[in-house]
Amino acid sequence: MIRIFSRKVDTAIAGASLALNVVLAVWIGTRWQDHGPPSIAKIQAQLIDDMPAADRPTLRAVLEAEQANFLPTFHKLQERRAAVDKATRAEPFDAGALQQAMKDWNRQWTIAADLFSEAVVQGLAKVSPEGRRSFAEHLPKEHD
Repeated sequence: MIRIFSRKVDTAIAGASLALNVVLAVWIGTRWQDHGPPSIAKIQAQLIDDMPAADRPTLRAVLEAEQANFLPTFHKLQERRAAVDKATRAEPFDAGALQQAMKDWNRQWTIAADLFSEAVVQGLAKVSPEGRRSFAEHLPKEHD
């Protein structure tokens, strides 16, 4: 019985993590401007600014405490992106090199998003119900 419960919990956690990653990716994507995606510092600042004033210090403290866990992965993400740019511009062009660079960039995005999502979840666990509602309200909605 414990094994089944444990699998259900693991499945729920994995599903919630995947859902949060998708939501964060969409949220980030909808806030891009012509010059590309915002830095992780801007994303973090926007998440904090979207909170009710009473919850901002709490979320800020959690995210700042967790930066050592997720910031290095975003620095690696920038490196992977630079490798994509380099492979795209290479002469002679090597489609295989570009494909590998893009795979590496996508894998790094997943790692970075997972770690940042964990920090966000920890922060949301400490804010008020109003703060969590505000987070949900500021997430982008799907448009046709």
